Amino acid sequence: MPQLAFGVTSRTAVDAALGLAPRYPGRVMLIASRSQVEPVSAPGGYVEGWTSGDLVGYVRRRDPYGTTAVCRDHGGPWQHPAECAAGLSEDEAVRSSLRSLRADIDAGMRILHLDTSRERDRPAAAESAVRRLLTLYGECHEYASATGRTVDFEVGVEEQSPAAGDAEEFRQMVADLVACLDAASLPRPVFIVAQTGTKVVEDGNHGALVHDPETVRRAVPALRATCRSAGARLKAHNGDYLGSPRPRSRCSRSCARSATCGTGTTRARTPPRSRCGRR
Repeated sequence: MPQLAFGVTSRTAVDAALGLAPRYPGRVMLIASRSQVEPVSAPGGYVEGWTSGDLVGYVRRRDPYGTTAVCRDHGGPWQHPAECAAGLSEDEAVRSSLRSLRADIDAGMRILHLDTSRERDRPAAAESAVRRLLTLYGECHEYASATGRTVDFEVGVEEQSPAAGDAEEFRQMVADLVACLDAASLPRPVFIVAQTGTKVVEDGNHGALVHDPETVRRAVPALRATCRSAGARLKAHNGDYLGSPRPRSRCSRSCARSATCGTGTTRARTPPRSRCGRR
C-alpha cells in the first residue's frame, strides 16, 4: 500500500512526483483535491484545467509501469469552492460531490478520499459527517462494482487540527463507522485520517508534532492501533515542512502521510530557469 502522497498543485509538482516514484521504495500517491482537478463543478480546478481523466492520462503516459497511484483528495460535499459559493443544500452538495467521485472512478483513480468534514463554510457535526460519508461510500462502491472498476477508500470526518486526536473519541468513531460498513456489506477503508499533530499555516507546520512532539509520540500509537484493528492504515495530512528528522521520522514510521502545500510553495519560489518539469 502506498505510504507517501504528493498534492497535485501544478504540472511541475506532478512531474517531480513522477521523477521520484521509480526511486521510492513503494508506490507514490498523487492526490488531487477538487479545487485542483475537478471534472464536474464549474469553473473546474486550477491545475492546467485538468479533469480527472486528463490527470490520469497524463500520469499513465509518463509512468507506464504504474509506480504512481492517482487518487482523489478531499472528495466530499462543499469541498469545491463553487458549492459553497452557490449555497448548495445538503442534498445538492452530496449529489454534486457524488457526480465528481463517479467521474473519478470512470477515469481510473485508485483511492478515493471521502471527506465529509465540512458543512458549507464551517466544520460539520460528527453525526452528519458520518451519515454523509456512509452515503457516498455506498454509492461509490456500488458504481465502481457496476462499471467493473476497482477502487479503495480513505475516510475522514474531522477538520484538520494542530493537536493530536483524542484516542478514545477516535476509537469510538472508527468502531461505529466499521460497524455500519460491515452491516451494509461494504469493504473497509485502506486509510483512515486522524489528527497527528500536523497543521500547515502559510509556509510552516505549526502542529503539535513540531512544538510538542512528546505528546504526539504518546498519542499516535493508539490512533495507529485503532486503524489496524479496522484493517486500515493511519493517514496523516499536512505532512509538509517537517524539516527536523525527529518529527519527520515519527510521522513516517507511524503512518502514511501527504504533502501538498509545500510543493506549491516551492514551485512558486523557484526561479523559472530552475524549473525542469517534463512536459
